[in-house]
Amino acid sequence: MALDVGGRVQQLRAASGVHSSGVRPHKPSATFNAEGYLAREPRTPFVPLENERLFHRHQCSVLLRGWMSHKHIADGQSGSPALSTFFGDHFSEEDQKIHVAAVRDWQARNEEQKCVVEALSLSNGLTDCLRRGAAVLNDSFIQALSDYCEWYGGRWKFYHQRFQETAGERWSPRGFCAFL
Repeated sequence: MALDVGGRVQQLRAASGVHSSGVRPHKPSATFNAEGYLAREPRTPFVPLENERLFHRHQCSVLLRGWMSHKHIADGQSGSPALSTFFGDHFSEEDQKIHVAAVRDWQARNEEQKCVVEALSLSNGLTDCLRRGAAVLNDSFIQALSDYCEWYGGRWKFYHQRFQETAGERWSPRGFCAFL
């Protein structure tokens, strides 16, 4: 006796309204009521306040904003600056070290301390697991920035080498950065 598995599967699909392609058929009677949807009260988004990683990202964004203000990166611009604006037109391993050292120097100044105080104050009224000291915050910011510099430096080196292979010396490094 042969078992008709295929027929049973098709029966189940037909009962569930799913075609063999896995897509539900279009039902003209099932229309979307946009006016009713827009008239409803929006749901309040849920963000777990105990999420240390997410919270730390917000603290680092305060420090990053301070660094960008210090360097006059994206002054008066809306949106994020281009990577070449943030890192410069050339970004070798030596440039990475210089960039991280410049951030460390900025951290040692009083100007940066306002940003640290602001970032640390974000944890006021939240659980103790989110609190960290200024030194820990600064070190983790430098580590995150160093990791990002390594990523961008590797990307820059890869594309710069490919550019040199294809364009040769006909183009300046400035012309190369327009492609990033």
